[in-house]
Amino acid sequence: MRETPGRAPRSGLRQRIAIARATVCSPRVLLADEPVSALDVTTRVKVVDLLARLKEEQGLTIAMVSHDLSVVATLCERTAVLDSGRVVEQGDTAQVLGAPRDPYTRKLITSVPRLPRASGV
Repeated sequence: MRETPGRAPRSGLRQRIAIARATVCSPRVLLADEPVSALDVTTRVKVVDLLARLKEEQGLTIAMVSHDLSVVATLCERTAVLDSGRVVEQGDTAQVLGAPRDPYTRKLITSVPRLPRASGV
């Protein structure tokens, strides 16, 4: 099966293979750099679910680098926000994302696109 240029239909499989390779020796810590970037929504959910399962079942600590705040909110207990390589805010993920103190963190959160509410819903 040939891949279409500009599309990565098997990238979800590649991500899962990379995770399998990284966890086969049962590490205590996994560094995940943008683990779901460039994946379609369905595949993103599967990869996030896989990481959450590994975290729960194997007691794996995941140190994640990500711009995807929904993934951060789902997988991370603690969050550090960096601006130009400098930590501007850190703490419990729910606190950092729910009540950000730093202006840069607030800008990141407000930059996440929101779907408009459907009428009648």
